[in-house]
Amino acid sequence: MFVYENGAFTAVPCTKKNSYLSIRDFAEGRDGTIYVASTSGVCRVRSGLLVPYSNPYITGETAYALGIDRYGRLWRAVSTGKCAVMQDDRVLAMLDAELFFEDGSVISCLTSDRANNIYLGTNGSALAKVACNGQRLDGTAFIVQTYEVTDAANHNRIDVTAEGDILVSGQQGFAWVTADGTQRDPHTGTSTDAVNCAALDTEGNVWLASSNEGLVRYSPGCFASPNLAEGLTDMDINAVTAAGGPYYAAVNQGLLAFDSDWQPVQNALTRALDGVPVQSLMVDSRGRLWCGTYSELGLVRYDTGSGEIVFFNQSNGLGSTRIRVAFELRDGIVAVGTQNGLALIRGDEVAAFYDKDNGLETQSILCIVQAPDGTLLAGSAGSGIYALAQDGSITKFSYEQGLEDGVVLRILQEEDGRSAFVSAGSHLYYWAGATFRRLDGLRIGPGSIFDLYERDGKLWLLQDSGIYALDKARILAGETPHATQYGTARGLTGSLRVNTCNYMAPDGSLYLATRNGVGVFDFREISAPMPPLVINSIRVDDRTYESPERLTLGSDARRMTIRFSALTYSGATDLCIGYQLVGFAKAKAYTVGSWLEVWMENYVKIKLRPSTFKTSQGFLKNHIKLQIGSISLADCTSLDLQRFYKHLLDGGRVDRIEAKKKPKGLAPKTVRNIHQMIGSAYNLAMPRIARRITKGLFSTVENSPFETPRERKGLPPLDPPELLILNHHLSNRVFDFSSERFGVLLFPLSRCCGASIAVAAKKFEPPQGQRPSGHRRRSNRKRQQKWRVFLCAARAVVLSRACNEVGHGRSPCAFSRRFCAVKSGAAGGGSFHDLRHTFATMALQNGVDVKTVSSMLGHYSAGFTLDTYAHVTTDAQLKAAQTMGNILSRAV
Repeated sequence: MFVYENGAFTAVPCTKKNSYLSIRDFAEGRDGTIYVASTSGVCRVRSGLLVPYSNPYITGETAYALGIDRYGRLWRAVSTGKCAVMQDDRVLAMLDAELFFEDGSVISCLTSDRANNIYLGTNGSALAKVACNGQRLDGTAFIVQTYEVTDAANHNRIDVTAEGDILVSGQQGFAWVTADGTQRDPHTGTSTDAVNCAALDTEGNVWLASSNEGLVRYSPGCFASPNLAEGLTDMDINAVTAAGGPYYAAVNQGLLAFDSDWQPVQNALTRALDGVPVQSLMVDSRGRLWCGTYSELGLVRYDTGSGEIVFFNQSNGLGSTRIRVAFELRDGIVAVGTQNGLALIRGDEVAAFYDKDNGLETQSILCIVQAPDGTLLAGSAGSGIYALAQDGSITKFSYEQGLEDGVVLRILQEEDGRSAFVSAGSHLYYWAGATFRRLDGLRIGPGSIFDLYERDGKLWLLQDSGIYALDKARILAGETPHATQYGTARGLTGSLRVNTCNYMAPDGSLYLATRNGVGVFDFREISAPMPPLVINSIRVDDRTYESPERLTLGSDARRMTIRFSALTYSGATDLCIGYQLVGFAKAKAYTVGSWLEVWMENYVKIKLRPSTFKTSQGFLKNHIKLQIGSISLADCTSLDLQRFYKHLLDGGRVDRIEAKKKPKGLAPKTVRNIHQMIGSAYNLAMPRIARRITKGLFSTVENSPFETPRERKGLPPLDPPELLILNHHLSNRVFDFSSERFGVLLFPLSRCCGASIAVAAKKFEPPQGQRPSGHRRRSNRKRQQKWRVFLCAARAVVLSRACNEVGHGRSPCAFSRRFCAVKSGAAGGGSFHDLRHTFATMALQNGVDVKTVSSMLGHYSAGFTLDTYAHVTTDAQLKAAQTMGNILSRAV
């Protein structure tokens, strides 16, 4: 026995000389102990030595195979055809095969999987999976599942993959049983006899060790084939489908029908088409089979339920006897592509036929699809694509729109229906916006693409040499995607053909028409893992590290070169290697939305008041992230922002119940706030992004979507009739109305605004015996100024302490709503902010000095107050002049 470690073999000697020379199997216990089965019984590996058991029942009988169950007990298959269960140095039970098999089989081998289930092989075709549901060994605690493996009778060895598949090696061959009990054939051709063991490599290839044929490799079979059925072997197939239960295959000699087991059957349709070249097959939504022929029979419709057969040919309006393709439209009309034009069949009649007289320069139609708007798209054999609108007009898409190849073989529409992949000539095109873009750089085989499918984010292209799978996203991005080929090496029985009709079954299997019968491609059987990557050496600057398992580099490292190799078992010449260096963090590519989130959370939150920060969060969530949030931070341009701002002004308001009566667009002031918010975030990001945005994007007038802020000006002079001054009668009316409807309203404050009301509401004193719930918070001011303390009239102080029924202070919003109600019910026009101007105007008119008024209003300087209320000071100057005039006149 030898152990391979660190690139070298080391012999493991035995404590008993000349024993355990014929090793049969190994097993690792739950405690890490290695058990060895040999012709001399079972032993263990301890301290680099093979240590036999002292129990003669363990060491004296040949052990063929070993396994560990869920309780850590060692199971071994012995030469007597039984199974011994042991623990430590004790034999717990000797189990007969009758506990697991009813046909008198003898246990020949066993193994265990990762879940510690035991698998038992026999000298026949029966295979058992045993799960222990208790520690009893009398059979009552066993859950047994049996399989019938006829391809590998007389089992030599059983191996279980990580996915739970069972690889059975036997004297009569090899069998692969999936976890659900389905037996699959991983190879084609004759079976390999005398298989001693089997293994799967990292690429899914099956390796068999055979006494007769040596080492045999079988590639994973993605294809199955019913070609051994009578009459189907070595035959060119034009089309294949299933209708009403049977399978149908179209050939040049007629139509072949098969039952669910692919055994040949006959019906009225096959007899009617005997000896007739059948080119295409199509099944409509009612389950009827349409057969396109190259004969005077034309198009044949077969009702699988009633057996009715209807012919459409030149005798009833079909202008051709060579039918290429049939396609059912959404309204039930069947479009038929022929060698001489395009026909539409409604019910039992040919409703229309389009040929050269209707604008079809090339009359041979090869493929048909329907656009979401009902337009029929027909690929021709030389003039590109014809679009037949519902009004009967025909539009051609060809060289002028970028389609350089006129022979269109297939059109694959995307889910949205607004774009499509087009196979034309020997190229693949992407059709979007009425223009074609040729997709070059695809590493596929030479020649045309006969058919194409989309599945699991990949494009599957059918060519003569097989099927190629390519990543769709990388194709559209203009990159060169890695192409995986599934051809004869993966079990394809024959090369594919052009102008054939394949069939996609409901279970996802693709039935292919080939030059050697029918091939069935199962997407679920595809497994192409990356080959293992071996690091040979890493050179960092001037120092080389040979095969390092872990490498830590200093910050002074400048250049690193990695030399690696990849081991592949499939003989591939082009390998797509993907790797990641742990510890090398790729710089995060911020988008506009992600950067603004970081900016707000880490830079803005600590500076803004909670209410302002909440408003900014709403801007980001409801507008910025939805419209431009996905754009890369470095790629956002002024044009992107201009479109964004235009959208906000035109219809950016969030659809809410309270906003139904408001305009659809946001106010210019709101949009400007969003603009300033984005600008502040970009100003911080500019030194941190790799590529600068257009210089001065947020500072120059040219790039700004709005006008620059105008210089502040004072209020224009107002004539006395335009001023809203509460006279004695009106003030009594307002007070009565507000007291009756809404309780108290802070009119005595006069100069109140939102801020002062908030202060009054937060600093109230609850009535005796009541305690308010919740919490109070004092936030920082937007500008770094001290809090203003002002004096109020005695009546205003009393009213400002008012609270609601439960002792809570009234919010500023409540005062605003009540003021609006009072205004609409009693005072007529005016706004809540007008009270502030009323207070300032009346105070100045009644002799209060400007400095005091400015301080109470919170203005930054008395000069601003004078500029704002210039009309008031002018009146005061006139009164002062009149007063001095009166004084002087009395003196004279």
